Amino acid sequence: ESASQRVGESASQRVGESASQRVLGTDGAGVSIPLLLGFIGSMAAMLAHGLVDNTLFFPDLTLVFFLTLALTQRAHAVSSLDAGSSPV
Repeated sequence: ESASQRVGESASQRVGESASQRVLGTDGAGVSIPLLLGFIGSMAAMLAHGLVDNTLFFPDLTLVFFLTLALTQRAHAVSSLDAGSSPV
């Protein structure tokens, strides 16, 4: 593994971490609880609406649902790391 490869991986990791911190509203001290509750609430609303309509049939709404799911998972991983446990 070359030095430039390690530097590139390190830089991309820092960019990814800072981007997720901006999206999740954290500064390394923890996850924004209201934001996390909003993510969970929006997923619950989409699933409940999907019981009476074909909401998740449309690609754009499916993308929003899974993006929200990914952000919620990332928030859980960040909060697990902040608590000192290993991420799931």
